[in-house]
Amino acid sequence: MRSSVLLILVLAILILATIYYGAHRSATNASNPEIAALRQEVAALRDEVAELRNANNQRKNAADLNGGFTAADGSPATPADIMAELKAIRAGQETARSELSSNLLEITLDRGSDAWARGDFKKAMKLLKPLAEAGQPVAAHRLGVMYVLGQGVDKDPAEAVKWYTRAAEQGQGESQHGLGLRYLWGDGTDKDPQQAAVWLTAAANQGIPDSATWLADMYWNGNGVQTDPVEAYKWMLLAGDKFNINHRNGVTMAQFAAQLTPEQLAEAQQRAKNFVPRRTGPEDF
Repeated sequence: MRSSVLLILVLAILILATIYYGAHRSATNASNPEIAALRQEVAALRDEVAELRNANNQRKNAADLNGGFTAADGSPATPADIMAELKAIRAGQETARSELSSNLLEITLDRGSDAWARGDFKKAMKLLKPLAEAGQPVAAHRLGVMYVLGQGVDKDPAEAVKWYTRAAEQGQGESQHGLGLRYLWGDGTDKDPQQAAVWLTAAANQGIPDSATWLADMYWNGNGVQTDPVEAYKWMLLAGDKFNINHRNGVTMAQFAAQLTPEQLAEAQQRAKNFVPRRTGPEDF
């Protein structure tokens, strides 16, 4: 559109110039005021053409300075437009990097898991330890297990407590269970039934039946918590078959139930019915 306007103006200037010079050649028939008027009109048209050319050059220079960026409406981009575009590009790059990093982490975790499942504990340690050191909770939990059992490393309860703690603090339920037992038994750390109850409760609330078994004993005997047979039986019910399988004294759930009043039994059953497990971290692989 602007190019068409320029072309028309240029043609107009040429036409007027031709008229002017023709009038000059026939000066005998033309008055001086008419010639002066033509000269002014030609000069005005030349000024307008110059202004349009200057504006066009300014737009071109702005586009060059903006690196070719344009706004949504096609006009030259302002500095704010350019910064917004660069911010969006950087955000996209960061998302891509994050996704790639996450994928690589998952691949390494899977490889470490496979190695552990195959019994290749040295390879599992090689793959999982860097992840655990970087804060990956499932890898940290698995290291805790390996140090407890001596899988690919010498048994080291204190080292197990270190890795269990890192994972447990991130909500990893199985590590919360393992850490609770370490405090309950004084294995790799000082014996602390109250701290054991804290971690076993956190794990049991995630629906881990082994934790519920130990917590039931603690409430029944008042170990680390106040004696509460109703709460104890609630956790027995939530432990299910695991309670009878894990209970060390051979006392069955039915034998515990026989020691409760009908009201206590009904209350324990209602608490168990209302219980909803909530995971606070990733499950063990």
